[in-house]
Amino acid sequence: IHLTLDEVIQSIAERALAETCKKRNALGGSIVVMDPKSGDILAMAMYPLYDLNNAKASNIENRRNRAITDLFEPGSVFKVFTLAGILQEKIFGLDEKFNCEQGNWAVAGKVLHDHHGYGMLAFREIIEKSSNIGTVKGAMRLGANKLYKTMKDFGFGTRTGIGLAGEINGLVPHPKNWSRSSIINIPIGQGVAVTPIQLVSAFGAIANNGLLMKPRLLTHIDDAQGKIIQSYDPEPVRQAISKETAIQVRTVLEGVVSRGTGKKAAVPGFRAAGKT
Repeated sequence: IHLTLDEVIQSIAERALAETCKKRNALGGSIVVMDPKSGDILAMAMYPLYDLNNAKASNIENRRNRAITDLFEPGSVFKVFTLAGILQEKIFGLDEKFNCEQGNWAVAGKVLHDHHGYGMLAFREIIEKSSNIGTVKGAMRLGANKLYKTMKDFGFGTRTGIGLAGEINGLVPHPKNWSRSSIINIPIGQGVAVTPIQLVSAFGAIANNGLLMKPRLLTHIDDAQGKIIQSYDPEPVRQAISKETAIQVRTVLEGVVSRGTGKKAAVPGFRAAGKT
């Protein structure tokens, strides 16, 4: 059985994850590294680890593959998909300005807060600085149905089909089941639940010019003589957003790393895009 895993990247991911979980006193975590063009999984690391040669001696909780079985509210990283929907539907451009209300905005019976108080910001800056208020104002222009379509197009709420036991669907409520506050919560990654593999695949689509790829762990299987008896080619799922939209989103995510909330992810000599 020939896997897509890269043992060097896998080793680095396991070490980095263990160090971070211990440093932050986290009960557990996962890292998934994917090649966005092929969908190949280069690393899939879990913490805590256990001895696979003596599985019965480990806590059963530690034996699950958190990357495909664990749900979490994605939070601010989900603003990327709100942005993608707005640009794909041509609701407005990146230079459209919104009043971020100095960090406090009473809406739909709630008060929405930002980590820092901002006034007028272009939508590009809203994502760079991760303004909840600005993102929600943009999402209100997009509307519930188009936001829902964007989430589904990126694969949220559906298993990726990676072929590992225990993968779950995640949770993306249909607009007919939204509450009054859903349009405030969902665009900023609350009130939805995703798996790490879904999130990685969706970000991979942005890196891959909008084309969502099915995650791949197996390249091929051969027999004792080395003859290939089954191969697994890279498998496109759908064009989640256009190439033009994906390029626009990437420029914003580069701004997040170069001058926004993600400066710690900057690597000298490389272009990096991301979202805190």
